[in-house]
Amino acid sequence: MAKYLVTGIAGFIGSNLARALRARGNEVRGIDNFSTGKRENIADLADSLDFRECDLLDLDAMRHACQGIDYVLHQAAIAFVPRSIADPLNSNRANVDGSLNLLVAARDAQVKRVVFAASSSALLRRITGYQGPVQHGPERAGDIRHSFADISLAEKHLGYRPSVGFEEGLQRTVAWYREQSSAAPAGGGSEHGR
Repeated sequence: MAKYLVTGIAGFIGSNLARALRARGNEVRGIDNFSTGKRENIADLADSLDFRECDLLDLDAMRHACQGIDYVLHQAAIAFVPRSIADPLNSNRANVDGSLNLLVAARDAQVKRVVFAASSSALLRRITGYQGPVQHGPERAGDIRHSFADISLAEKHLGYRPSVGFEEGLQRTVAWYREQSSAAPAGGGSEHGR
């Protein structure tokens, strides 16, 4: 089985990725600085996880975290757009400089692949069958009005070709959440985090 490093492991997505990886028998190392993640998100993983509390901005810590790792799932970020407008320097340090530290450390440790998570709204109404009205809040500083995804440069220069199309990926994601929801025990609490 492979050995994974999950950054931002104490967030909602990172902690659930770690659970899925462990359930498949993989070894998991996780890092988080708890700037947005929550300790309770990984409390149940304490005995099955190599956890390190550290920051992406600490290059030495990233070098140690990447040693012996096959794959990195990079979930750590300051993702709140208004916060990046209010504090652009720290957002840039965490998201850009921190990610660069991780990439350098992964390269030096000969990690096979780094998978970077990014997100954007993806309005899912047709796929989920939602019939209710769409509710729009007031525009916030830094909100993106128009977004166009284009991976042609990644295909040209990196040879990247997605194995799952965007629409199919969304359909699989919705199906997975529905499956998890139906399998959850009655009366269970919800998790909160990143």
